[in-house]
Amino acid sequence: MKLVLHQSGAHIKLVLHQSGAHIKLVLHQSGAHIKLVLHQSGAHIKLVLHQSGAHIKLVLYQSGAHIKLVLYQSGAHIKLVLYQSGAHIKLVLHQSGAHIKLVLHQSGAHIKLVLHQSGAHIKLVLHQSGAHIKLVLHQSGAHIKLVLHQSGAHIKLVLHQSGAHIKLVLHQSGAHIKLVLHQSGAHIKLVLYQSGAHIKLVLHQSGAHIKLVLHQSGAHIKLVLHQSGAHIKLVLSINLERTSNWFSINLERTSNWFSINLERTSNWFSINLERTSNWFSSNLERTSNWFSINLERTSNWFYINLERTSNWFSINLERTSNWFSINLERTSN
Repeated sequence: MKLVLHQSGAHIKLVLHQSGAHIKLVLHQSGAHIKLVLHQSGAHIKLVLHQSGAHIKLVLYQSGAHIKLVLYQSGAHIKLVLYQSGAHIKLVLHQSGAHIKLVLHQSGAHIKLVLHQSGAHIKLVLHQSGAHIKLVLHQSGAHIKLVLHQSGAHIKLVLHQSGAHIKLVLHQSGAHIKLVLHQSGAHIKLVLYQSGAHIKLVLHQSGAHIKLVLHQSGAHIKLVLHQSGAHIKLVLSINLERTSNWFSINLERTSNWFSINLERTSNWFSINLERTSNWFSSNLERTSNWFSINLERTSNWFYINLERTSNWFSINLERTSNWFSINLERTSN
């Protein structure tokens, strides 16, 4: 085992190398700036988190299952992008004030979903071919609930938006991914659990306060970071019982910024992200190649029930004030 610690002014660099178990840990802290990078071979996990003031950017890349997640949050503004190869799924969510734009593209099953909601205006576009998808959209005033069920890849998506409240839950079997996002005011809580390599990450950010907890079993590493105002407290506990693979951590903090890079290629992992106030909730699940759509509208509500077992179809739904129109187009057979 080899441990190196370098501290100069506000600058701290920690490098831990443990052969046999093959562990490398790097910590860099300068001023209020923190950057954390964790690399663990074999499991291959890379996570990047960037936070500045109300601004947060999270990128998760998971090889094998090929998943990339990007979260951008600034004030009332949220942008979420999920790319998952193999199943070929790309999800983009943009929420700012009363404005919400959701885009989902899934190749193979050939699914493209676009949702635009601003004030009383809603536009929904769904294109699906033999992927067999069930979609439910409920909109009333500021309230929006969206449910998407698509078998095969086993994806279920539920979106609930009422006032400023947003909750997002993503569960994807096969690669075994669960994502939960709850946003309220300046408060953000992020939990990442990854079995196999056994990694659990918890991030709590409220105002100037940041608490980060990283637990990685196998190598048995627990990292706790508490930052409030100009105050930073870092606790690192490492228990070396790792027999294979490599990993390294680089943590750097300046002012209100921080970044985390985590990458994983196999096994299981789940992410729990929670944020409250002015936001949304989604649960996405995919199971077979069938699909159905159920949409209902009464007063300020609307409802549509569409089911299809093969070929392609495209739906364009638009809502302005208390009216809405639907354009359904069929491209094959």
